[in-house]
Amino acid sequence: MDAPRIGLFGPGRTRNGLGPFLARFFAAEGSQIVAASGRDLARTSAAAGAIGKDVGQTVAVANTVDELASLDIDLLVISAPVGAHRDGLEAALRHRRHCLCEKPLLLPDELDEAGNYVARFREQGLMLFENVQWPYVLPAFDSLHPGLRSRGAGPSDPAGRRVGVRIAMGMAPAGAGFAMVEDALPHFLSLWHANWPFGPDNTVREVAWACDGGDASRGTLELTLGADAATAVSGRLWLQQCVHQPRPAWLELARGRADRVILDEHYNLALEAPAAQVEAPRRVPLPDPMKSLVTEVVSILRRGDQDAADTIADGIRHRARLQHDILKRLAEQRTTE
Repeated sequence: MDAPRIGLFGPGRTRNGLGPFLARFFAAEGSQIVAASGRDLARTSAAAGAIGKDVGQTVAVANTVDELASLDIDLLVISAPVGAHRDGLEAALRHRRHCLCEKPLLLPDELDEAGNYVARFREQGLMLFENVQWPYVLPAFDSLHPGLRSRGAGPSDPAGRRVGVRIAMGMAPAGAGFAMVEDALPHFLSLWHANWPFGPDNTVREVAWACDGGDASRGTLELTLGADAATAVSGRLWLQQCVHQPRPAWLELARGRADRVILDEHYNLALEAPAAQVEAPRRVPLPDPMKSLVTEVVSILRRGDQDAADTIADGIRHRARLQHDILKRLAEQRTTE
């Protein structure tokens, strides 16, 4: 597969959709954006025309996602709202297309079915990817804090337990209250998985959510995940509602913090560390992580690297299982309060 042909399900920006950005990045990798489909034909036609003008290609319009997947494409890109993801996944399976799906893979009460989807794609020899971008920030983090991650996140006690191991992240979703958790959790877990990979034995050992603001505009999620006490890792997700872009975000690993900085209106990015943590330079360039993800997806497709795709799909399955369990336990806690 030299230049993957792309079908785009959800090409608009009505609900902060990422279709236009994904199309631009795939086109930059030499892909052809063959066609698009969406909920509303008129809006889809307008979005397809705008994308075509942006990337210098003719983008056709399909009436449904099933029609889109039936066209001569290699990869179905699902950037529609999460409620439509299942339709997109089923269409990709029905017509034997590889698939890149926006996070989360499924609605919160459907996430326990993610493993089934991973298995079905694998059975057909198809590749399944999820649009989670924060792991692609780590090379810039390592430039900002050289060697910090490799030295570990904290000391161990005599029994080998990971005392003080912590991953922290701050995000600013558009929603408020518990909706912030549902929106940000896939990002947090993907960053966590990139540092301490989840396996089938990983479980949710502790979970707690607390809203700090009287209007539910701020909150913190405390997590401990691991197969047992000796391998457990703790994490904290700080959330602050932010309706409009740019939305602040930061990560902290091995006690090294990095804030994402948006440099200009073209969305050029950088990571910046607190002055007390590093010597010059305090700021390093951050290549757009979504573009980095698209580059990797295209590379895997071109190589036909099923092993790499299977590793990614296993990560999707494990993260979805943990996400489902976390949200379920939090819902139960809210019911008993």
